[in-house]
Amino acid sequence: MQYVKVAFLLAVLLTVCVIAYGEELATEQTLRYACESGDIGTVDPHFSKSSDELPLVHAVFNGLLRFQPGSLDFDKIEGDLAESWGCSTDGLVWTFHLREGVQWQKGYGEFTAEDVKFSYERVVDPDVASRWSADYVNLERVEAVDAYTIEMYLATPDPFFPLKVVGYHGGYIVSKKAVEEFGDDFALNPIGTGPFIFEEYRPKEKVVLVRNDEYFRGAPIIEKIDYLFMSDDSTRLLALQTGEIDTAGFPADSEWVEALGSVDLWVDYKYPGNQFHLHFNMTVEPLDNLLVRQALAYSIDRNAFIEYRGETLAKLEGSPVPSGYYGHTSVGLHSYDYNPELAKALLAEAGYPDGFSLGKVVISPRGGYQPYMVIIQEQWRKIGVDMELTVVEHSAYHDLIRQNTNPVVLYNASRVPIADSYLTQFYYSASAIGKPTAVTNFSHYGEVMPGVDEFIELARAEANPEVQKALYAAAQRIIMADLPAYPLFMGISIRARQPYVSFPYITDHKYENLWGAYIFDETTTILQH
Repeated sequence: MQYVKVAFLLAVLLTVCVIAYGEELATEQTLRYACESGDIGTVDPHFSKSSDELPLVHAVFNGLLRFQPGSLDFDKIEGDLAESWGCSTDGLVWTFHLREGVQWQKGYGEFTAEDVKFSYERVVDPDVASRWSADYVNLERVEAVDAYTIEMYLATPDPFFPLKVVGYHGGYIVSKKAVEEFGDDFALNPIGTGPFIFEEYRPKEKVVLVRNDEYFRGAPIIEKIDYLFMSDDSTRLLALQTGEIDTAGFPADSEWVEALGSVDLWVDYKYPGNQFHLHFNMTVEPLDNLLVRQALAYSIDRNAFIEYRGETLAKLEGSPVPSGYYGHTSVGLHSYDYNPELAKALLAEAGYPDGFSLGKVVISPRGGYQPYMVIIQEQWRKIGVDMELTVVEHSAYHDLIRQNTNPVVLYNASRVPIADSYLTQFYYSASAIGKPTAVTNFSHYGEVMPGVDEFIELARAEANPEVQKALYAAAQRIIMADLPAYPLFMGISIRARQPYVSFPYITDHKYENLWGAYIFDETTTILQH
C-alpha cells in the first residue's frame, strides 16, 4: 500500500506557481483530466460499472430525462431526449414525447422512438445480461407509438419511475443501428447523442473525446477532453504541479485535503457521498450463520475509518439506505457498536471459539478500498478471524467480486437518492450475483434466506408517501437484523482542479452528481490563464 505523508505533499505542492486567470476564455479549449484508474473496460452504459467509466458514459450518452446540473432534486428533473412526459390515471403507463431532429454521433442518423424501445428491451433482456436489469423488473413492455412517442408499461404503479429513465446506468439510450453493427465491439466504439464524441482509445494511456458540434443543447465550448489513466496518486499530483493536467481525483482523506487546499488548487467535494458497506457472502460457510455475521460486525471499530479519513470527509452510517436518501430511517435499527468481547462470545456460541479463516480476499488498491480492508483485517485478527488480502487492479476487482470470488466484499457507492435504488441493487433477490438480472447483491440476500423483496415491491407501487416510507423503514430494520451487509460510513469524494477550469454548476466547491467525476458537458470551459 502506498502512503503519502503530508510533509511530502506540501513540499511538492508549494512549488506550484500562483496561476493568474481571468474570465475570458482560453484560446485552446482542451481539458486534461487524470482519472485514478489504469484503464477502462467499457463505455457501454448498460454494462459500465466503474466510477472511472461513468464520466465517459455521461459525456457520450443521454437519457430520456436528466437531473438539472448541480442538483439531485427529484422535483427539478427535466427533459433530456424527451421534451415532455406523463402518466396514465392508473399509474401503469408512462408516455414520453421525444425531441425531434436529434442526431446520433458519427452519422448514425436521427434518434427515434425505436432507439428507446431497443435500449430498454436490451437492458431487461436476460440474454444480454445488463448489469442494471434488476432496476427494471417492474417494466413489462415498451411500445413505439410513432417516431417521437414512446409508451412504457409497468406491472405495478411506480410514482418514482422517472428516476429510472434519467441518464444514469440503465437509463441511457443507445443507438440501435450502432449496437447491431458493432456487437460486442460497441463497448469501445460508443455512439451516443451527448455533448462529446468518443474519438480514440489507447489502452492504459488515455481516451480522447471531441466536441459534438451537432449536440442538441448546443455545441460545447470545450473542443477536446484528454481522459488520462494515472493510477498512481503522486503521479497525478506531479502532473498538476507541472501543468500537465488540469484536474484530477485524489484519495479522500484529511492529509490530501490539507495539502491540496494549501496552495492555489481548488478542491471540490462531491455529494451525495458514497456509503461504504461490507457484504457477507451467505453462500460461504460460516457466513451463512447469523451469529458469525454479528460477531464480525461487533468486532469492527468503525471510528477507525473516521479517524483515517477525517471528520469532514466521513460520518458513521447505521442503515442499509444512506442518510439523505428518500425513505431512509435511523429508527428502530439494530446497531452493532464495537464490542470485541461480545464478538468472541458469539463466535464461541456459533462453534468457532478459536476463530476461523476466510481465506483469500481480493481487494482494489484504490484509496477507497485497500486501506479500509486492512483496518478490518487487523480488527478481525484480534478475535481470531484471518483473511488473506490479495491486491488486484481496480477494474479486475469489480469483475471478480461479480463472479462470487470473495467471501466478503467491501463496496462503496452513491445511487439515485431514493431507498428503492439501494434496496433493489444490494438487497433484492433478483440482483443476486450469478443471476441473469444480477446487480450488486453480493450477499445473495433474499436468495439463500428470506429477504425483503415483498417490502421493496410494495413500496415501489405505493402512492401514499407515508405508507411508502413505512415500508422502506420496515425493510431497513429487517436487513439490519439479518445482517447480510454491514453499513460502515458515508464518505465524501474530492477532486482538485486548476483555478482556470470552470464548472458552472459547482457552487462553493460543492457539487451534486451521481457520477464518479465531473460531468463533462457543454458548460465546462477553460479560462484565460
